[in-house]
Amino acid sequence: MRHRGTSFFLLLLALCLVTAGCVEVVPGNASRTPRSYLDVVPGMPASGGPNGLKEGVPIPSRQVKGTKSDESPEAKKTDQLAIAALDDIEAFWREKLPKYFKQAASFKPVGTLYSYDARDPEAIACGRDAYREPNAMYCPREDAIAWDRGVLMPLLDNEFPPIAIVVVFAHEYGHRIQHLANLIKDSDPSIVFEQQADCFAGFFIRYVVDGRAKHFRLNSSNGLNTILASMLALRDDPKMATESDYKDQEHGSGFDRVSAFRMGFADGADACSKIDEKEIDKRRNGLPIVPDPQIGQDNIPINRSILETKAIPSIQQFFQEMLPTMPKVTYDGVDKNCPNQKVASDPQKAPPALYCEATNTVSLDVPALAKIGVPTEEGGVPLKITGDTAALAIIASRFGLAYLKHQGQPTTGLGAGLAGACLSGAWLRSIVGRYGVDAAHKPIILTPGDLDKPTSELLQHGYIAQDLNGQAAPSALTRWNAFRVGVLGPSKVCAQQYPPLP
Repeated sequence: MRHRGTSFFLLLLALCLVTAGCVEVVPGNASRTPRSYLDVVPGMPASGGPNGLKEGVPIPSRQVKGTKSDESPEAKKTDQLAIAALDDIEAFWREKLPKYFKQAASFKPVGTLYSYDARDPEAIACGRDAYREPNAMYCPREDAIAWDRGVLMPLLDNEFPPIAIVVVFAHEYGHRIQHLANLIKDSDPSIVFEQQADCFAGFFIRYVVDGRAKHFRLNSSNGLNTILASMLALRDDPKMATESDYKDQEHGSGFDRVSAFRMGFADGADACSKIDEKEIDKRRNGLPIVPDPQIGQDNIPINRSILETKAIPSIQQFFQEMLPTMPKVTYDGVDKNCPNQKVASDPQKAPPALYCEATNTVSLDVPALAKIGVPTEEGGVPLKITGDTAALAIIASRFGLAYLKHQGQPTTGLGAGLAGACLSGAWLRSIVGRYGVDAAHKPIILTPGDLDKPTSELLQHGYIAQDLNGQAAPSALTRWNAFRVGVLGPSKVCAQQYPPLP
């Protein structure tokens, strides 16, 4: 995000292992309401349950090239997880390939598996040097799948539950399906290859959540949140877009990747097969991809001065036609004495911004917002997202609750929280602009990667999607989808799609 008159540096996105976090969720409400928008996807209410590798299910023996007799127990564990994941993925595609892609040849398992250690100078995968290449890949010439057991897989396994590794293999196998079904051409840009593979990964993960996989299980609440977190962790660094060969390696922003994953999870293979450059451009709908050299990519520091002179005026500018009377904004902490409202007394659960309906006031905990707004340090695979737009989207969503009050709609209930998240996305969409053209009338301007920060906040805490009393939909995908609807707009869709439940 950019504000006029300031040079700044946009953060490298970070990911947090996501659980319900600080948000007060209401388990079970989704299954009792007739409103499908509270479901993870239509027809699937959020549910708990175990995640990960099932106990007592034997993992098949399979030849893997590159393994060594003196491998560590950790490396052997990684290889076993990979084999189990591929066994589930191949069972899935053995069923789905002839159903959805009749043009494909009859299904056969992938020809070759490679396990290598990227720290080993002699590492080979798919017939080429794999030293210092921490990666997982599908190699079409050999019909092979390779993975790095030394760096990448242990990193994911250490920071996320084992189920996160599964989505990596589901993505790579998606590339194999592209070739088997002749869905792509060599001339297609990298983003088409990668978005379609993300979509196929979502299609497979739905199969796991539905309880049909032999080796792995995944619930539709914190388990699915973990999968989304791993997708975000592997998004493109926005700075990459300035590199000359970016189009040859583009995977997409975190917002892009979660969008494609959800398409497969919700709508299946037919939606994935329709992904092409035109579809991606339409889905992005003019969102910034390449940094404007006049804007830069710095993160706005969240402090009272910035809030008073830049952020709040921008939010008020967006809501001015919706709210005849703007809420008063205070900066001395959230109002824990607001009449007839529940405010968490535990500082770890208290929201950083609060709308008080009785006084029509948005109260801000500036230090807490500043902490959320600090960009995460670069390097490695960042595991916790913080950044300016995550903090500011929380504030915008509180103005969204003020709008609901003005409309005579309930400000409590899970639908109210989703409507607030939707309107925060619509506000962010409204600040898309060009520095030299729009800066005169836009206090701040959206920059590449800015949507990834609130995306992660919605996975981690869900403050953006809380209702007046701090309750939010239990599924992070539900919360994020409300935000996505607002981003893609127009803003009037928010009230239409998320009418608050009484």
